[in-house]
This record gives sequence, structure tokens and C-alpha cells, in this order.
Amino acid sequence: MEWIDKSSAANAGAFTGLADVWITAGKVKYSDLDEVEKNQLKAVLRTEQKGYCALCMELMAIGTNDHVVPQSVPANEFSAACRKGPFRRDFVHQRHWTPGIHFGGQAKYYPHTIAYGNMVCMCQACNTKKDNGVISPTFFNRDPGVSYDEDGTANFPNGALNLNLRTHLNEREYCRVRKLWHLIKSNGKSVDDVRAISNTTDKVKLLESIGLEKKDAMRLAATAQWDRLLRFAWFGTYYQ
Repeated sequence: MEWIDKSSAANAGAFTGLADVWITAGKVKYSDLDEVEKNQLKAVLRTEQKGYCALCMELMAIGTNDHVVPQSVPANEFSAACRKGPFRRDFVHQRHWTPGIHFGGQAKYYPHTIAYGNMVCMCQACNTKKDNGVISPTFFNRDPGVSYDEDGTANFPNGALNLNLRTHLNEREYCRVRKLWHLIKSNGKSVDDVRAISNTTDKVKLLESIGLEKKDAMRLAATAQWDRLLRFAWFGTYYQ
């Protein structure tokens, strides 16, 4: 999972700068936003996540906005929802309206559905598996957080993610691509080295050098499989 820096003033400022304009115009919930506005928020989230899905770490073609505490949780139950997991309460929150700017100077809170700390960008597959559950945002921190074994298995802290997501993130194809990156890094190759390879012969040589049989190397050297490997290049930085 991406270790998202929700403490970044630049990212928070870009997000809340947009949200403040909409709130002042009376759009106080995520469901009030139109597609253009939702895409503006997505652009901020994608930038801070370097284009990777916040859960599976695949480089996303498009991605979808999602909430740590779901939109369906009423504002008056937000605090109770936060207590269900190891949340960073300084990140996952309801944003405070600024007195003097919003609603005649009255200090109020707007719903968590449009709060910067409660939003991440996910790929469609992870978004579907998340369903309407509460995500425990362990991906905001390196420690304690999700870790990955040499065979690509993902390990989760207690209380992190629902069963669907935990099972999803340990599906065979996810484990296999993570294991490949571990083998690549163990053989002294960097992400840049892998990206620089353009012909099939050199791809096969690399894959054979990390222990794959020729038939498997040939299959994974195919354009679609190679592109998928590169979409998970984050793991080339995880395995050191």
C-alpha cells in the first residue's frame, strides 16, 4: 500500500482550496459535486499517490475517489466509526468550516464525505472489493502498516481492512507480481533497469536470470504481461 503523506501542506492546501470554493457555494457533501469537480479532487489525490492505487499499488489508468469512512456513515456517527480501527485521527476527520468565510462566521463542521483526510484514490477492482466498508488507513503510515513477504504475500495489522479486501490483495496474481519484483531486486536490478528493456529477448534473459523457466519467461515477456509488471513498479522500491 502507498504510504500517503496526508500531512503534506501542499496536498492538503490544493484539496481544501477547491473544497472551500464549493462549500461557500453551498456544496457541502461529496454527492453535491459534479463530475468535473470530482475529477479535480481525484487529480489532487492521484498526484500525492504518484498515480498508484492506495490499496493494491497498481499504477492506475484512471482510478476512482473513495472514502476511508464511507459516505453512508451519518455525520453524527463519524467518531464512532473512527474508533473501529487504528485510525490516525489527525488525518481522518471532518473538516472545520473557517469562521468568517463560511456561513456568516459560524464555526461548523462539514461532513467527512468531502474531507481531505478521509479521501484516497483507488483502482476499480479495489473499490469494488471495498464495497461499503470502513477502510482502516494503515497506508498513511509505514509502521505499523501492511508488509509484504518475499513470496509476495501481504500481511495486515490487526483490524486493517475488511475480509474481502484482505483476500483480494492476496489473490494469486497480486502475490506473483510482487514476488517477481522481489526476485528482480534481489538480483541487483532497479526499476529503471527494467523499464529500459524494450525487446523480448532481453526481457526473457532478465526473467531467466531471476530463476524462471524459459516457457514462463516467454509468457511474462509478452507485452501485456510486461506492462502489468511495470504497473506494479512501486514494489521495486519496496523490496530493497
